[in-house]
Amino acid sequence: MKKAMILMGVIALFAATACDDYRDDYLPEDSVYLRSADDNLIVEYSVYDATNRIGLIKAGQGSKACTVELAIDNSLVGDYNYDHGTDYVPLPKAMYNASEIDGKTVKIGEKDARAMIEVKWDPTEMVAEMSSTPDKYVIPVWIKSATCGIQEAKRLLLVRPIMATLAPRAAQNPVTCKEASTATVKLGLVLSAPIDTKDVTVHLSFTPRSFSTGGKDYAAAPAGSVVLRKESVVIPAGVSEIDFQVDLDMSNVTVDYVGGDINITGVEVRKTSNADKARADESADDVFTAMPVTAASMQVLVTRTKKAS
Repeated sequence: MKKAMILMGVIALFAATACDDYRDDYLPEDSVYLRSADDNLIVEYSVYDATNRIGLIKAGQGSKACTVELAIDNSLVGDYNYDHGTDYVPLPKAMYNASEIDGKTVKIGEKDARAMIEVKWDPTEMVAEMSSTPDKYVIPVWIKSATCGIQEAKRLLLVRPIMATLAPRAAQNPVTCKEASTATVKLGLVLSAPIDTKDVTVHLSFTPRSFSTGGKDYAAAPAGSVVLRKESVVIPAGVSEIDFQVDLDMSNVTVDYVGGDINITGVEVRKTSNADKARADESADDVFTAMPVTAASMQVLVTRTKKAS
């Protein structure tokens, strides 16, 4: 009996020793940082997403909770520019929810690995503001203090709003079409930057117009000779360039050169139907019509050639 009790004690001691977990001994103490896409400390969001979330990350042993105080420090933008050779400008605090972020206290629980901070702005106001300063604005979010460690190299995050502009892709002119024949011309629309979470609907129209160019006089295209296949084109979320087609019909054209303009008559930015790309925020169902158009029209010049006899 005595031997059995000694054996059980040895087994219990071995089991207790075997269950000890020393993995945390090799992990550093908890520390926090702001997550960016890479080491450049910048995260980019479309101006058409009214609510954007940045990650405050806690890494390490996960052994204790951490309280973090955030700040908006515009002076850090000048320091960043000096170190990186950039020329960013702080976004005016009135343009976003700076008062909600500056001085904000964030608590990350003992077993939690992150907390999310919301950056909000009005897309229409942002487009109007950024039209004169495109792609230069940033929001400097800074970890002011924390009850755990701070990773100094990732203490600052620059939130960079990106404004897309729309333009037609340069057309190859003139287009050649044989007399009494039909043809299809492929034209294109280009965004300066894709919008990952929203579709862009572009409304188009064709206006016959006469031109004099390249030593040739182009008459206004007769009715029905140049026809848009669709009056609107959708650029899907995440896509920066798309083609559209124009049909030519030279059956009733009696001159050798005709032309006109394809005009962009309107632009709508709305929540994408692609659930994988949509971002849920309060602007999801709004339709914005404030996208800048850098060129509102494109020429279509058509040269009619004789059929081979």
